[in-house]
Amino acid sequence: SALAMTGKFGVIGAPGGPGAAYVYRREEGDWKPWSRLLPRDGTVTAEFGFAVTALGYDVFVSDHQGSGRVYQFDARTGEQIDILTSDNGEFGRVLASESNMLAIASLGFVHLYTRQDTAWGLTARLPLGSASPQALAYAPGAEWLAVSTELGSVRLYQRDRAGQWTSFTELPRPSDEAAKFGASLSFSSTNRLLIGAPETTWEGKRTGVVHLYERENDVWTLRRTIVPKEGSHAGTFGSTIATQDDVA
Repeated sequence: SALAMTGKFGVIGAPGGPGAAYVYRREEGDWKPWSRLLPRDGTVTAEFGFAVTALGYDVFVSDHQGSGRVYQFDARTGEQIDILTSDNGEFGRVLASESNMLAIASLGFVHLYTRQDTAWGLTARLPLGSASPQALAYAPGAEWLAVSTELGSVRLYQRDRAGQWTSFTELPRPSDEAAKFGASLSFSSTNRLLIGAPETTWEGKRTGVVHLYERENDVWTLRRTIVPKEGSHAGTFGSTIATQDDVA
């Protein structure tokens, strides 16, 4: 996603010719421009700002062109703090963060970082094989991590008390009609996951849908398929999902 919020700050990524990211600050109910984020070395490509995420005052902006890199900024000052890199291509294709944890997708892997004081250290890499990552989402408290690929699969990983991540289960597409399944992911709680399938055909019309999965007794089950109101058939419903408590 190219939109993130942290406290009083909002961040918007703006990739393309060349890219940038913009920080807004909420003051007395209004959002006002605060700073423009750019790499310190002046190296800006059209992909800078493709994905952003924020945690505390840390803002991460990706530039996944070539091998890719992810820049860390301070939301309060707009200053660059660090650069995270990897040897894998398109590092920074997708970002997610929660509870002092940061996930960065590249070709073939999801790289997991943990904040230690003010620095972020790599703690694990989850292999994806030849599939390209599509979306990432942490559950509140970062007990669960959902990873989708462009092949239409969604896999859930669980973190144990020692901080180790293990593959828990894969959620297959509910049907062959669930097109672009996993285009967006969002946990509304540790037991509820919403998965977008924006190119799905529903009742003969390409509308897009959102599938709601719930966990009970450690089993994740499809509970409901959410469809747009009649008359909305643009085929993009579910392309982006945001949740807060029980509202999506």
